[in-house]
Amino acid sequence: MAANPFRAYGATILTVLVTETFIFYLQLGDGDILLVTDAGQVERPLPKDERLFANETTSLSSENAWPDFRFGFQILEDAPPALILISTDGYANSFISEEAFLKVGTDILKLIRSDGLDEVDRNLETWLAEASHAGSGDDTTLAIICRVEMMKKAEDSIPGKPQVEETSAQPEAIGQLPLSPSQTPPEADTPQGERQ
Repeated sequence: MAANPFRAYGATILTVLVTETFIFYLQLGDGDILLVTDAGQVERPLPKDERLFANETTSLSSENAWPDFRFGFQILEDAPPALILISTDGYANSFISEEAFLKVGTDILKLIRSDGLDEVDRNLETWLAEASHAGSGDDTTLAIICRVEMMKKAEDSIPGKPQVEETSAQPEAIGQLPLSPSQTPPEADTPQGERQ
């Protein structure tokens, strides 16, 4: 540490600030931020940093880290995202392809709509552990920001659930679990037994 005091700050950063009128995205280093629309389309709000490969990443430990930050600003004129997923690189690295990883956003949206948010929350740790075990073996963390209005529509469609009249476009964080390796949502494709 004495030779390189910045090494103590070898952390990457993924930040999402959601308000009623805009969303701000900030990222340094690896990891992923994904937006999922009401229609289930998945997109990245920030461009990928092509310098990040083979476990090499930018981080706070760089003496001059500020130019490596990527950021984006989204004004909420139309429908805000149904979900925002924020994950460490260990989660994406557990999938056989970028397409298989992006499908997780669509799968989680479908699960929330069909089974409810509580069911996703109950299974999230197991899904992440299984994904890591079958793939990268790295630690996996996933945070899900979900529009309350979208959740209430899903809960209203579950038989036996009371009808909810009130809605809000306010997002609500439902899970941010630093987890050991786990499983993926049922429809996601992960390599079986392969390590990347």
